[in-house]
Amino acid sequence: GRIMFSTPFYKDYTALGTTEVIIDEVNENPKCSDDEIEYICKFVTDYFAKPVLPSDVIWSYSGIRPLLENESESNTALSRDYFFDLNEEKGSAPLLNIFGGKLTTHRKLAEKALQKISNYLDIGNDWTEKAKLPGGDFNLSERGKLIDKLSFNYPFLEKETVNRLFNNYGLDAWNILGKAKSISDLGECFGSDLFSSEVKFLVKYEYARSADDILWRRTKVGLKVAKTASKKLDLYVQKILS
Repeated sequence: GRIMFSTPFYKDYTALGTTEVIIDEVNENPKCSDDEIEYICKFVTDYFAKPVLPSDVIWSYSGIRPLLENESESNTALSRDYFFDLNEEKGSAPLLNIFGGKLTTHRKLAEKALQKISNYLDIGNDWTEKAKLPGGDFNLSERGKLIDKLSFNYPFLEKETVNRLFNNYGLDAWNILGKAKSISDLGECFGSDLFSSEVKFLVKYEYARSADDILWRRTKVGLKVAKTASKKLDLYVQKILS
């Protein structure tokens, strides 16, 4: 049978999915079709107290997953696994082709990919499992205390903003807020609680290059920001970059 997910999403929202539509033509921009939205809404309405209608959907996203054909003796199964193919020709650089793969196994895949080319590059041992992510150099048990400290250091911020900044950036939240003593010290507001101090940080340290990078890829502030804000934000990002 079908598996459908319903996941709490950024506190105020619920993410619903997914569909399994076979794509023949790989379109440049995969898009969740109206039929798929209707299908998901109909499906979950059977399980929720209140009907879910396509008009309730405020945002959708889509991706295409390559599934590998596994031609076993009896049937052609589609595998969700990944597969490597290393082209090694004498006298030329190796080319590693990676087929398949998915979010939940991306780190394992990355480690295995590096092992595959370790004859060519001095890579050393796997290390990412124990490495701290930027802003993540603290014990999880301290999380509540650190959020309180952030709130205490910047009393002019709404609790919701404090939580969002800490959840997104951990200890780097202090780098974003710096010496700010009031909300106006954070610079221009691009809607909701997105200010230029955060935008500058994302451009400088997280390689943001467009409004979409910031509103949807690095954060999900796009859910709370009017669509018109993205033009203004794009111009600002381009200004910083130039």
